[in-house]
Amino acid sequence: MMGQVFSYNASKASLIIDDDLSPAAFAVGAFSTCWLVYLVSLPVFARVAKKGASAAQAAVAVVGLCHAVQAVARSGYVLLSPEADALRDDMYAKSTMVAHTFAISLGFFTWEICMELFVLPTVTSSCTDVPQVAHGVACAICYLLGLWPAPFLAWMGSVMLLNEASTVPLTVRRVMLECGWSKGALYDAVQLAFAGLFLGVRIGVALPVSVWWWPQMLQLLRSGEVHSYGVGVYFLVANLLLTGLNIFWAFLIIKKMAKALKKKD
Repeated sequence: MMGQVFSYNASKASLIIDDDLSPAAFAVGAFSTCWLVYLVSLPVFARVAKKGASAAQAAVAVVGLCHAVQAVARSGYVLLSPEADALRDDMYAKSTMVAHTFAISLGFFTWEICMELFVLPTVTSSCTDVPQVAHGVACAICYLLGLWPAPFLAWMGSVMLLNEASTVPLTVRRVMLECGWSKGALYDAVQLAFAGLFLGVRIGVALPVSVWWWPQMLQLLRSGEVHSYGVGVYFLVANLLLTGLNIFWAFLIIKKMAKALKKKD
């Protein structure tokens, strides 16, 4: 059984990207850019945030916002491009745009892990956010395995990156909270946008796509043509956990919205 789990098909393991900048360069560049945006944002929020710890959290949220915006833009471009059908039909289809998008997300989540482990606990005098670190590690592994040892799941990975659409208002909300701007019509609009995008994208798009994708993935595993059985199983488990969390969070969002409407009546 162990030999089957860690089996490896070398014929699938070739990442040939026809571009001068390799995915590794994009990952390192994204990691460095995250630090730059954080360090530039930090003194700005130090002036307006409620306290020093809030400034750090707000600066982290700005980095998350930048990643979310580019992730949605790039993945949306891929899914609307002429190559989308080919990427959907072939789990090993290669795309320079997708490879670079995955690499950027790998760099971002690696940076986020470093922040949660080494910086924020010191700056905020709080314990490490273990669930956030676990989320970052799981996502970083997903995007790494989408690049190496073979280009894998370009279309499905792009669909999953659309989930970052709900991260846009979520990070804006975090900045507003840390700066004490948690009242008024603008804050209410941001919260409503988060709920709408979360339910619309993570439940309305990612959930049915995941239901469609599972049989395709299981068929690939049964065929023996997958480059690594362990990698295939990892993606199935990751998708299952993420989908379960999205359903749970969607339930909480709907429950909170229903409570707010009832209170308003």
